[in-house]
Amino acid sequence: MKLGNKVKVLNLDHFVGTKSVDAEKRPKKLVGKTGKIVDINLGVFKVDFGNDLVDYFDGRELQLSEDLKKVPVDLVFVSWQRNGKSIFGSEEETEYFEGDFRRGVHFKGTIELDEEEIKRVKKGLDNEIRPVFDLHIIEGDRRKHRRDG
Repeated sequence: MKLGNKVKVLNLDHFVGTKSVDAEKRPKKLVGKTGKIVDINLGVFKVDFGNDLVDYFDGRELQLSEDLKKVPVDLVFVSWQRNGKSIFGSEEETEYFEGDFRRGVHFKGTIELDEEEIKRVKKGLDNEIRPVFDLHIIEGDRRKHRRDG
């Protein structure tokens, strides 16, 4: 879960208040409510339910409450960079600017986005604004902790 996600409160079982034993009990009316994550700090999610109702939750108390779509994407290679600057023209150029990773080469991929993100990306593309990513090879599945829909 990330900032801006809509979430549903599943239970009030896990979060321990920020105060000691005197922590206030959270109202049971929150169970089943849907809100938006407005802040995350050390695994504690601040959720805004509107009408000045905000509360804090452990991630185990929340469920993602929006649909993610698998979106096919073209990843277009731009450049090899170090510290935000291309290494084109450096001694390392020949080693890296060969094979599949050359400017303009397309790769097929799939990412998961919600409707709001899809609209934002399409609007950006219409205005010639493109998201840019770093490529990381992931060994094993680091996303096992993620809850699916």
